[in-house]
Amino acid sequence: MIRSIYYIFFILLLISCKKEESIADNGLTGTWKLIEMYADPGDGSGDFQPVNSQKNILFKADGTYSSNGNVCEFSTMSNEDTQGIYLAVDEGFQIVCESEFSTEIRLEVKDGYLIVSFFCIEPCQQKFKRI
Repeated sequence: MIRSIYYIFFILLLISCKKEESIADNGLTGTWKLIEMYADPGDGSGDFQPVNSQKNILFKADGTYSSNGNVCEFSTMSNEDTQGIYLAVDEGFQIVCESEFSTEIRLEVKDGYLIVSFFCIEPCQQKFKRI
């Protein structure tokens, strides 16, 4: 009986390690710098526009991140140190932002860039380049 409990514990330990590895192997870990922002005026004519920003995000393989700006705000500012956790989801990754109300931002690595999608009435996104 005790041997069975140890066997089950060992299997659970291996399964939990695979989650960490899947986060590390998907291309998100590392440091990313904000290079462009997208804000659609509501008619579908929006496009990514270059920005002059020092905002960076460091994603670690353990599921945590740190940034020199507020990751949960659609802003170029780099004057506020923040940290938190990110989660792997079917479409990529997400960060749950807690403020006046809880929102989620979506993260997707696409064509070598990190696209961060915010909850907006019209589409609003940030594009980051790996540094």
